[in-house]
Formats: sequence, structure tokens, C-alpha cells
Amino acid sequence: MSSRALLRRFVILLTMWLAWLAVPPVHAAAQTPLAVVVSTKNDVPDLKVSQLTEILLGRVSVWPNGRRITVVLREPESPERAALLQACCHLTVESYRKRMLQAVFTGEASSEPKTVTSSAFVKKFVANVPGAIGFIPVSDVDDSVRVVSIAGHRPGDTGYLLNVP
Repeated sequence: MSSRALLRRFVILLTMWLAWLAVPPVHAAAQTPLAVVVSTKNDVPDLKVSQLTEILLGRVSVWPNGRRITVVLREPESPERAALLQACCHLTVESYRKRMLQAVFTGEASSEPKTVTSSAFVKKFVANVPGAIGFIPVSDVDDSVRVVSIAGHRPGDTGYLLNVP
């Protein structure tokens, strides 16, 4: 083999090796914590996962202080809604929709969740409706709403249940 052919092979191998080094390592997808938010007038500090599930399924419709619970969710296409329903109810968005239609029809639930198109609208709704509960990325939380812990964990804590991929 000529020195020119060897040099060409060396250059090709060196180029491939340098290209391989330039590829960043693949890490697990970043997770965005999803905060459970309520009105600043709501004094519920913590919910168990089972309580949150019962609220989402319409089986629990009143807070301990007697206020009616109004669930507000992002639109069905949102990753926040899909992640929440999977983590709490072990349901897809479509399965949840069917289950809620049946629950309202049979009287198990009084109404379906309110649906809005953005985290800003979730936050505004929750801030203005004392019994409302919503779910927004933790980065969207401000002092107009209050974050509720889930099973003693705050968004971002190790073991926190609600994360959006």
C-alpha cells in the first residue's frame, strides 16, 4: 500500500474520530417540574398523590374549608396535561377525557376540568377563583398563586412526582 493511500486512510480515520469527539454525550431528557398551584387564599399546604388523583377524577370536589374545587388544565395537546394525567391517574389524555365524560354523565363528577390555552391563563384563573387548582411549569410561578407540596415534596425536590419531559 502506498504512503499516499495510508495517509488518506489516516486522514479519514482522524476526521471520523474528531467528529465522534464533537458529538455531545446523550443525557436523559431534561425534566421541567410541574407546580400544583392554588389561590393565595387557599391554605391547603400539601396533598397526597391519592388526594390529587381523586381531585382530578372529580371524586373529591370540595376543599377541607368547604370551598368547591375547580380544576383547570392546559389544552389536551399540551405536554403538561399529558404528564400530569400519566403521573397521577395513569391515564392518557384520551382515556381521561372518556373517563370524565362518563363521570359527569353518571353524576360521579359535577363537571369536567376547565381548559385554557396557556400557563398564564391557568395562573390567572387560579389567582381569581379561590377554590381553583392548576398545574404550571415551576418557572411560571409567581406571587399571584401558591404552590402546594405533593406528598411532602416541592417542585424540583428529589422524588417529586410531577415532571414534564
